[in-house]
This record gives sequence, C-alpha cells and structure tokens, in this order.
Amino acid sequence: MDSVVTFAPLIVLFFIWMSLSQKADEAKRRQQTILKKLQRIEEHLGLNEVSLEEAALQVELVQLLKEGKMVEAVKRVRESLGLSLLEAKQYVDQLKSEHRL
Repeated sequence: MDSVVTFAPLIVLFFIWMSLSQKADEAKRRQQTILKKLQRIEEHLGLNEVSLEEAALQVELVQLLKEGKMVEAVKRVRESLGLSLLEAKQYVDQLKSEHRL
C-alpha cells in the first residue's frame, strides 16, 4: 500500500509531463507551418525587401568583392549580421553570384 502512495504522484507527474510535451511539439509544428506559409506569401507579394542597413552593407560588400577582399567581406557579414562563418560565406557567395563578380 505504501508503494502505491509513493509512486502515484510520480505517475501522475509523468502523464502531465507527457501531455505538456505533446502540446509543445504540436505548437512548434503549427508555428513552423505558419512561418512557411508566411514566407510563401511574402515571396508571392514581393515583400523580400532588404533593410537600409543591409542595403548599405551589400554596397560595401560588393566593393570589397570587386577589390578581391573575400575574407574581409565575410568578416563584415559576420560582424554586421551575427551569422556563423558558414552562413556568412554562403551570404557572400550568393551576393557574388547575384552581381556576377
């Protein structure tokens, strides 16, 4: 009898935790679905505008790339946008491709 009294609250807590975990997972899936739909709507409406700061950064990066300063361009992207090294490199490569540099 004592073991039932001891483990009953643990079992109840376990089921509560499982229920909350499932609800959190479901909310995360819904959020991801909504974000994907929002991105598609933005693309369809042409709302992929670049901020003024990012536009100024892109002008600076294009100049650096024209001067052959790829490493410096990647560093500037990392500093300005807070991206990882790989993300910054991909950003600069995309910019380089867009401007055919």
